[in-house]
Amino acid sequence: MAIPITVRCECGETHSAKLGDVVECTCGRRYDTSQIPENTYPQIREHQAKARLYVRVGAVFVITVGLIAFFLWGIYAAAVTVPIAAMLWFWYIRRWFMRKFVPSPGELPTLELEASQE
Repeated sequence: MAIPITVRCECGETHSAKLGDVVECTCGRRYDTSQIPENTYPQIREHQAKARLYVRVGAVFVITVGLIAFFLWGIYAAAVTVPIAAMLWFWYIRRWFMRKFVPSPGELPTLELEASQE
């Protein structure tokens, strides 16, 4: 999975890119994101892995609640509980896990790249 980054130019413009891309600003400066040192990758990869894990756990939670409701009360109960379980997981429980166990994007490394003008 590509690592998304934000490049802020000295002129004030902000560009979204993926790690390894060359970003060219309208002012003429170029930023080569492949120059970012590899010692920052593990922390970023860990953040991505934890975020994906909580989405998968949420899917298992929703499916499990739906199956339990189906076997106990039938199809109509499952049709009602699955959306409620999904809202419960993705609006409340997942956010709590993310706040508690996953660093916010502001805690991820910030680096400065030298711009080249070509």
